[in-house]
Amino acid sequence: MKQPKLSAIPILVLVLSGLGSTALAQKLILTLKLESDQIGLVRTAQGLTTRLAFPEPVKEIICGDLYDPASGRGTFVVQRSDSDVFIKPITTKGASNLFVRTGDKVRRIYNFDLSIVPFDKAYRVVNVENDETPSHPAGGASGADQAGDRDDPLKDARAQADEILREARQQASRIVAQAQQSIDEMQREAAADTPKQVQRRFIAAMLAGLNTTRIGDARAVTQKRVTLRLDKEMYTFEGRTYVRYTIQNSGSENFIYGQVRLEVSGGPVGQRAVPTEVIQSKPENKLVPGETVAGVLAFDPKLINRNDKLVLSLQGKDDSIPTHMVVIQ
Repeated sequence: MKQPKLSAIPILVLVLSGLGSTALAQKLILTLKLESDQIGLVRTAQGLTTRLAFPEPVKEIICGDLYDPASGRGTFVVQRSDSDVFIKPITTKGASNLFVRTGDKVRRIYNFDLSIVPFDKAYRVVNVENDETPSHPAGGASGADQAGDRDDPLKDARAQADEILREARQQASRIVAQAQQSIDEMQREAAADTPKQVQRRFIAAMLAGLNTTRIGDARAVTQKRVTLRLDKEMYTFEGRTYVRYTIQNSGSENFIYGQVRLEVSGGPVGQRAVPTEVIQSKPENKLVPGETVAGVLAFDPKLINRNDKLVLSLQGKDDSIPTHMVVIQ
């Protein structure tokens, strides 16, 4: 009696189906070996419970975004039972972290990042190991299956790549932390050394002799009873000339002004403005009755020619000039 011939196509389909099921099982069941300075990634999905299996009894769990039934807030429902922790997200998107403390005599804390992914990419079981746990291939296989996994070059390459990536991330984190620490230290040293540098430069300028220019008329009074005063001398320090002024509102109403500026007149160019940096004791150009504001004008003395007349103007709010005075004749 002739035996019926088996078609090659159905056999091939069965073989491929079996291989696909094995690959899927290895993908969805993971083994993580974690130390105290490592973070394991756990992929979860809505409608699915992911189990974390630990080698010691679980004593405490802390989730960064734990679901609160009373308020309805939170993303992850987390429960523990003996040596297992069960995680179930209630949304389709989100991320958080999780800390799990285990053991009685020897206490350990495991660190995890939680992410929500599509259903077919989420882990069903994550076997968590530490440095004292015997190593097992990912997927929880044992016996002959373990021997077969060790002979799988693709699996070995993936394991080596994961290990290299983990070590690279840890090294990068250490480098970034050390660099940030060095930057913070340099910034603290620079902040502490800045007053000393300014003091040394000022003392050096005084020893060399400060270049001063005497101001003739250092007082002017406007019709609005606003008094503008200048110090009797200007100081030149490291290529910049500094003039100190005060504005006092001696009237009974608020005084608002636009700006304080320097101008030069005379020479072949005529009247022109001098680029000036203005530093005041208050940012607002408004004085209440009896209030006084102090300021410093800094400019480049090279912009002033020998025959120029330097004039200080106090410009009003409506672009009028309430007062001005001659600084250098």
